Amino acid sequence: MPRWSLPASAATTVVILAGLALGSAIDRAVPSSGDVLDEPFVHEVVLGQTARLRTGAVTPVAVRTARSIQWYGETYGTAGTWVVLTMDVEAAGKPRVFAGFEAHGASGRTYADAVGPTGCSTAQPGVPLECTVAFEVASDDVAGLVVGIPAEGVPGSPSDDLAMVDLGLDEDDPLVRAPEDLVSVTEAAVPGGEQS
Repeated sequence: MPRWSLPASAATTVVILAGLALGSAIDRAVPSSGDVLDEPFVHEVVLGQTARLRTGAVTPVAVRTARSIQWYGETYGTAGTWVVLTMDVEAAGKPRVFAGFEAHGASGRTYADAVGPTGCSTAQPGVPLECTVAFEVASDDVAGLVVGIPAEGVPGSPSDDLAMVDLGLDEDDPLVRAPEDLVSVTEAAVPGGEQS
């Protein structure tokens, strides 16, 4: 029976082509350094947990839903649902304004903080500040809503800390099924103290 053999140069070519194919597959599977640097450093928390960001600490403490909100004496209604998040923030190192909040629905839609053009008032190092933000959300997006809080106050900041707050809302939650008629959105204040 004749034996089949591959010439040495053909075997070398096959090994080189297999190595190139393997290297190409690895290159596609492993993210580049640029891809890694463009991703934020995500801190996932739920109500009551603290996210320690580079610029300070953020603790979401309460969530409410409503058909209308009151802000500085004005009432704002919606065809959807207002989602109102109260959190404690504390700056690290120097005074900071916590801003750039975004809510992300399960549908893929993103909602910006609708109340106050600058987010929370300036937080001071070592002094907790209670801050309330409101999002006008499509009612079918309330369940599963998560809120992003960027460290530097700019949504979508690459290569920086980002707190992602799971509000813990599901379809059966009373906050989803039966929002309040009116929620008053307050100014930032020292917890238990005066508004700023």
